[in-house]
Amino acid sequence: MPRSDDVWTRLLAWLRASWPLRCLRAGSGALRIVGWPLFVAALGWAVMATGQGQDGLRLFLSYAFWHHLLAALLLAAWCFFSGYFARANERYVAAAAVASLPAWLRLWAPRLVTLLPAVAVAASLATLPAISAEESSGLPPLGAAGVALALGAAMTLLMIRRSALVNAVLSTAFARFLLAGASERMARDPAARPDDLAKVARGVQLGLASLGLLWPLAMLGAIFWPVAIGQFLGPFLLLLAGSILALAAGFWLGFVASALGLPLVRLLLVGLLLANLFASTAFDSYAVRRVEGQPPPRETLQAAAERWLARQPADRDPTLVLVATAGGGIRAAQWTTTALSALSRRIPAFDEALFAISGVSGGALGASFYVTALNPTATACLEQQPSARGLAERRGLLLAGIGEADFLSPPVYRLFFSELLNQVTPFDVPDRAAALEQAWEGAWSDAWSALTGAPCVRAAGLFAGPFRRLYADARASGHWLPALLLNGTSMGSGQRLVTSAIDLPEPVGLARGLDPFDLLDAVCADLPVSTAANNAARFPLVEPAGLLTLHARCEDAGLTDRIVDGGYFENFGADTARSLLLQLIDALPRALAKEPRRLKLLVVLITSDPDAGEILSSASRIPLASPPAAFADLLGPAFAVYAARTAHGYEAAYRLYETVTQTARLPGSPFATTMMVELNLAADGESQPLVRQAPLGWILTPETARAIAGALAEGAVTTHNRRALERAGRLFEQD
Repeated sequence: MPRSDDVWTRLLAWLRASWPLRCLRAGSGALRIVGWPLFVAALGWAVMATGQGQDGLRLFLSYAFWHHLLAALLLAAWCFFSGYFARANERYVAAAAVASLPAWLRLWAPRLVTLLPAVAVAASLATLPAISAEESSGLPPLGAAGVALALGAAMTLLMIRRSALVNAVLSTAFARFLLAGASERMARDPAARPDDLAKVARGVQLGLASLGLLWPLAMLGAIFWPVAIGQFLGPFLLLLAGSILALAAGFWLGFVASALGLPLVRLLLVGLLLANLFASTAFDSYAVRRVEGQPPPRETLQAAAERWLARQPADRDPTLVLVATAGGGIRAAQWTTTALSALSRRIPAFDEALFAISGVSGGALGASFYVTALNPTATACLEQQPSARGLAERRGLLLAGIGEADFLSPPVYRLFFSELLNQVTPFDVPDRAAALEQAWEGAWSDAWSALTGAPCVRAAGLFAGPFRRLYADARASGHWLPALLLNGTSMGSGQRLVTSAIDLPEPVGLARGLDPFDLLDAVCADLPVSTAANNAARFPLVEPAGLLTLHARCEDAGLTDRIVDGGYFENFGADTARSLLLQLIDALPRALAKEPRRLKLLVVLITSDPDAGEILSSASRIPLASPPAAFADLLGPAFAVYAARTAHGYEAAYRLYETVTQTARLPGSPFATTMMVELNLAADGESQPLVRQAPLGWILTPETARAIAGALAEGAVTTHNRRALERAGRLFEQD
């Protein structure tokens, strides 16, 4: 009878010889060769498959021919280097580990991986929704997909036939110079393989060195010119360039680790982890941008209410307007400026009646653009322009053009090429949040040039100017600016951090846990207008959480906190609007004591999710949805937090509606008539598909931006939105 250990040995030998395990060993060995190029291609494919990636591809197709040509060159380089670095990894890094693999596998794995980037790009282009000829600039998505596959096939053929190509050009002097360092036999015999990088051809050494130098050059560009270079390249070219440099970085890390005999990648990851755990403050350059110097004082709520009331016409009952505008990236910003501009055109008294806007994320950005355009400096510039259009229409055209800018590429450029410095060095390197803010400032300035033909210098710099100064200058000139309440979320406490133009009253009693935290009271400084807007819009990955120092008193040592997107608390801005309304119910009677008048209240809810439908409808309810089944234990908490944030927004909108409808019945209420209307992101007619597909992110194609800007025009406005505009107009007409 055989011994048990003999049986076990035979069983293991049989298993090792079985074809499933042989295939697994071959596959795992192949991954040692092509794993990193395969991962980079898969990651690029996943990015292009997102809604924001799809819109980036649509934007790329609308670019000029030279941009397409540059993309073709970069895609060809991505394909070639995928195969080349896989081959170099097999020879110089993992040679011992893959020596036992079949020769055909070691030969063909690097060749076939060359095609993967082209397949990823072609598949992403082929799945784009149908787009117009204007968007595609003459190159349809399927045609672009075919070009991508042809480039991939050409690079794969080059990898297969590169030895024959070397033989074909060996007779030239330039070729002999590039091949110096590799023997003629090595060039003519594909079986002759250098076993060290020092023995490869001089041309290969120069190419690898040049590729390595591109990273510091790209890093310098990301630090000093993120907007100019990022928008020049666009998101798709940045993805291609980033993929190429990621391939090079992965290979060189592996090569150095192999040469030193150290697990260098793991050591770097551990070092990064330790730096963030024990030296996160020293290595943190994510501080929110500030304006140096003593900031001007803000107006109290009581003073603002009295000043607003004094500006209202004496021959009719004034209407006080509050707006809550939801988040949703650039589509929310574009829709917010569109909705506010439409109300201003239809209701001449709207801008003077507008008391405050509570905004989240993209809605906060759109509100900031709109209020900045109401500044007396901007208004004077618009009035000076010769035009048959009215002031409100000119302002709407100015704001509509801003949404066509590319706000995604500048932060992505910094994310790819310089963001690592913020994690491993104590140097104050500008982060991707600053790049996004500078892109907003640039788009604001460019919009003035596009509208007027030449920039109105003072108006063009307003969005980069101080937030509190914007309001102080308006008060000094006797103009009214609606108060912005820009909602962020504290990473430390989870409460709302509101960047407010009004010095909000100190909450008392139980309200201390319910009212928003007045951020400007605690930072003891002014902020650029773009930074104030970004305090409500810091969504992960695109931007880091902003580092703040909050002071109970300005002379005291502060507490470190971080601010993130206001949508983490609730995505509609409705809770802050409701808090402000309750505070106004207390403040307005004191203002009215000097001159008793009947007031009307209009609250406008602007929602920016094309799939949400009407929130304030008797048939509305939070839609039921099934969470993803994959990785439920790991991803479940994240999906639950995201879903809860949406539910909080719905509930906040319902609470605001309930408060508005009950306000007129409260004892001592200053409002005799109240109304709440909703404008949701939707369109009819030809604009409907583009508006419906508008992605959540920081980039829109020009055609999508124009479709959103025209969604309230005749022929595109939905029945619901038309009725909302008409109801708001009738409230102003009532005596």
